[in-house]
Amino acid sequence: LALGIREPAGGDTPEEKIASIQAQGGVAIVSHPEEVEEWAPYAKADGMEIYNVHAAFKKKMKEKGFVGKALRLLKDHPELTFSLLHEVDLKVLERWDAWALGRRVVGIAGNDAHQNVNLLGLQLDPYERNFKFVSTHVLAEELTEKSVLEALRRGRCFVEFGNHSAPVLAMRRRSEAKKEYLDVFTAAGSVGAPRITLLRDGVWGEGREDNGVTRFELRVPGVYRVTYCSAFYASPTALSNHLYFPARP
Repeated sequence: LALGIREPAGGDTPEEKIASIQAQGGVAIVSHPEEVEEWAPYAKADGMEIYNVHAAFKKKMKEKGFVGKALRLLKDHPELTFSLLHEVDLKVLERWDAWALGRRVVGIAGNDAHQNVNLLGLQLDPYERNFKFVSTHVLAEELTEKSVLEALRRGRCFVEFGNHSAPVLAMRRRSEAKKEYLDVFTAAGSVGAPRITLLRDGVWGEGREDNGVTRFELRVPGVYRVTYCSAFYASPTALSNHLYFPARP
């Protein structure tokens, strides 16, 4: 994926295309990481998709009973159809966490919205439904292309599933009494107790149930991120990008 470019990305290899995107001031994102077998050519990319709608759909189509469930939802509750695809690929997340140990790698969601998936003559993926399902929230300092692209490069964003009225995940690191803390902010008024789980260097760690602000004390240097699970889904409702302790550029 080439974000923020003015001319088509040149080159024939992934390395050449990434260099062309970055030379234009753009952000180069590896799409469909589940299909990548050799990662060396993508070593200098700015980030990767940590979820992709089409990849999830292809995986679900192999499950027994999926088509029947999808048809019933399309008939009775079409807006809930995409909820059947709410399942992250743990292998993709493991690849992301491992890559991020060496340097910052931004993770975003891929809607892969083409409005071209039909099931027995029924349209599964109208744009309005697709874009409500999963979003990448960018925490930019101002609403300009330059600021948004810079926020993406720095991993100042999070992935969220569902059409919420307010973002459910934002993080801030703070120092207090010679200690370092990670504050996780969630949307007020969430139904049910969400579970926020902290990961360090790709390993699951402490988890807490809370509404509002959840605080973790950072005691060990590492690469941290958090996942947010609502009371209604087993798969994460939101995933943060990585936070480095001590801080890195």
